Amino acid sequence: MAYSPVRLDLLAPLMEGAFEEPLWSTFLDRLRARTGADYASMIFRPPGMPLNEVIHLFSGERSPPQVQLHYHEILYKTDPLPYHQLTEGRVYALGELLARDTALLESLGPYVRGALRSFVALERERFAASVAGDAIRRLNFGWFTLDAAVSRIWSASS
Repeated sequence: MAYSPVRLDLLAPLMEGAFEEPLWSTFLDRLRARTGADYASMIFRPPGMPLNEVIHLFSGERSPPQVQLHYHEILYKTDPLPYHQLTEGRVYALGELLARDTALLESLGPYVRGALRSFVALERERFAASVAGDAIRRLNFGWFTLDAAVSRIWSASS
């Protein structure tokens, strides 16, 4: 399968986005520029999060606080998007965005899914490592490296 320059300039930042701060900022900036949009966002809910909690990443101007508050208090009830009925692995566009951008977004779908799955796995491992590290610190546990051939300690935890 031949990759177009349109897709290639988005794939690298998509794959590297889990290591950026803020997350996926380069990808969202490039996606917004590529589509000529004022705003681009990724909204996802990792497995295990409550239905009303999501991770919302964006590029562009954030809505003013009063608009956000109005949405969360009132407008979401009439929002036509069926957030909890969306198909995993499919990229949706606002009103399927514009017909010209739908093909681009659909072509990115499998890659977005892979990047998000990698991010969730990475976060799970970070959390597990953090919990294990906390447990070891509470146990006053230490380690050392011993060279049995010369009966010497090479390194040790403090």
